Amino acid sequence: MYDRECIAIICHVYIGHPGNSWLYRSVTYDPRPERRMLLGYFPSLEMAAHVTWRSWALQHRPIETHYLTESPAETAARNHVSM
Repeated sequence: MYDRECIAIICHVYIGHPGNSWLYRSVTYDPRPERRMLLGYFPSLEMAAHVTWRSWALQHRPIETHYLTESPAETAARNHVSM
């Protein structure tokens, strides 16, 4: 996941017993793997992306924009801008 730079890694992973299902695992990005932090496991890519983006925005955006929850693509769509 990118916002001018890599902000997270989302992978499709198989979780064995007791769940036996595929989930999306999201971790923060850092060039050094030991500094990456788990954001969570999600049932859909859309949910993983939303939570990941929201988490990143709360950590990196100015406080005045924290109420914004839309992604850059959603902002562009609302403003009728093609990406």
